[in-house]
Amino acid sequence: MHAENAWAFAAQSAQTSGASSSVLDTLIAEGKRDQSMDVQTAVLRVSGMPTRLRPAIERAMVQCISTQSEYVVPGDDPLTAQWCTRWYRDTGFDDDLATLAAFPGVELPAPRAEKCVGCRQVITGTAHELRALNSVVATLAEEFGFSARVDAA
Repeated sequence: MHAENAWAFAAQSAQTSGASSSVLDTLIAEGKRDQSMDVQTAVLRVSGMPTRLRPAIERAMVQCISTQSEYVVPGDDPLTAQWCTRWYRDTGFDDDLATLAAFPGVELPAPRAEKCVGCRQVITGTAHELRALNSVVATLAEEFGFSARVDAA
């Protein structure tokens, strides 16, 4: 996904219908052709993301990962289930960045004026699905100035 497509992807996520971007369709189609169906575990890490982009990340999760989660517990409360992404308020500062403040002469950037959220969500999917999700979230993060990545567990 190219950076110029990130805004279009974010804008589409706010709509209830509409065509997906051709890049995302390509990633999904390649994932469906992927013969390796070994499910892997990863962690989606988002920090300092403007609240308005939350639907874009959630839409990317739905569209990129079609494999059934390995963490489905029958009868689990939907509000505490592992598949329910827990978003939290976030200042937009990474822990590493805050650690730098302890050193003399290091200036931290001003906090964002816009409300931000973050999450650390354990997810499962094929290697291709996780790469596709990482590509989408990394592009959105670069385009809109926040931190997001999918790390193998």
